[in-house]
Amino acid sequence: MEIFEADERHIMAIQQIYAWHVLNGTGSFETVPPDAAEIGERMRKIQQAGLPWFIAVSDGEVRGFCYLTPYRPRHAYRHTLEDSIYIDPGFQKRGVGSRLLNHVIRWAEQAGFRQLIANVGDSENQGLDCRTSRRRL
Repeated sequence: MEIFEADERHIMAIQQIYAWHVLNGTGSFETVPPDAAEIGERMRKIQQAGLPWFIAVSDGEVRGFCYLTPYRPRHAYRHTLEDSIYIDPGFQKRGVGSRLLNHVIRWAEQAGFRQLIANVGDSENQGLDCRTSRRRL
């Protein structure tokens, strides 16, 4: 599995993974899946802000993605980011989320950030598995 920065070529796969989570999961607070154009706009804004949007790829297919956003606009939070991770439902429980999380933690450490925060919408969420070993940056 490889992890690298997403670009325009990956928007459709990202949109499909995210749409599944909106409709079937508890990790998104949206009720209607955004279309590919909206996903592309979100990705561009994040990347233009100098923050990463990573994808995990195996066998030429996107298996999951993660991105970082500022946690809150107040000055006291300037070293704090929020991470979001979504995994293809057919590839959950295979270490994809853990690999993405470790990758984004390394990126944040190297960029000088001190804390990552995740909003987990449900205590039964599978996303807790990879996040329970979370560490302070």
